[in-house]
Amino acid sequence: MPAGDSHSSHATVASTPTTSKPAAQEDQQVHRETSARQQQQSTRLSSLIKKYGYNIAGKIYDGKVWKGMTAEMVQDSWGSPRKITRVVSDNVVKEEWFYRNTWLYIQNNILAEWGPVK
Repeated sequence: MPAGDSHSSHATVASTPTTSKPAAQEDQQVHRETSARQQQQSTRLSSLIKKYGYNIAGKIYDGKVWKGMTAEMVQDSWGSPRKITRVVSDNVVKEEWFYRNTWLYIQNNILAEWGPVK
């Protein structure tokens, strides 16, 4: 280019190369993470099967809830609620468990009702 040309190039070359993982290393990392997740899921399912039997464990593993399940089964399915309100009267324990979008009504450790959080 002629001197004084406004389109003259002033490129610089980096003296140290950028460090990025080669595609094969990234693929291996993703594979390891996926394998670890699958192992955790398999271990969780095996544990649920030992605890509840195959049919119930499959439902709990899939995150389902139903009337008549125990409070422990609910926690195994959905995890711990954000909030629990409890009223004890005579020999009856009434609890409302609040999850993100749903409340559950548990009476004497058995799931009786549920509905959307308003």
